[in-house]
Amino acid sequence: MSAFSLFLYFSRKTSLPSQIFIATIFARIISSLFNYFTNKIFVFSEKEAKNSMIKYFLLALVQMFISGFLVEFISTEINHSIPISIKILVDFILFIISFQIQRLWVFRKQVSKGENHHEK
Repeated sequence: MSAFSLFLYFSRKTSLPSQIFIATIFARIISSLFNYFTNKIFVFSEKEAKNSMIKYFLLALVQMFISGFLVEFISTEINHSIPISIKILVDFILFIISFQIQRLWVFRKQVSKGENHHEK
């Protein structure tokens, strides 16, 4: 949130269109780099997750566009309140969805050929 707030603050001093969306892009790039390695090593303990970086950044890209669009839309079309409060709510919901996608797809534990999932 602080990166978003910082980028939003500086973008408002320019004549750039869609300042909320631009702030979202820059904040997401910075946070995604940190989050990928933190999630890979500490949350999912996956040191060998195949193609996890590609999958993670694909997910982050989709999440970034959804977040930017929803925050921009809600703050300009529906509720003209502070964009940061809208971003907190939108990103919280996206976080829950993203965590499940990361668990099931991005950092999915690889099953070795010798393992049997039907053991009781």
